[in-house]
Amino acid sequence: MQMIYAASQGVPRPLNHICNQALHDAAPKGHDVIEESHIGRVLADMERQRGTAG
Repeated sequence: MQMIYAASQGVPRPLNHICNQALHDAAPKGHDVIEESHIGRVLADMERQRGTAG
């Protein structure tokens, strides 16, 4: 939850986007629980899309 809050600053729309993407990351793998690794992949992908990741 800390990772999500830090990335979204508590703003509802970005927060919902991160959570929705984490669900899309977990579902095809058959995971019932969203884990830190799912959030990490989502945030890394968002950074790559913005061009801020190496």
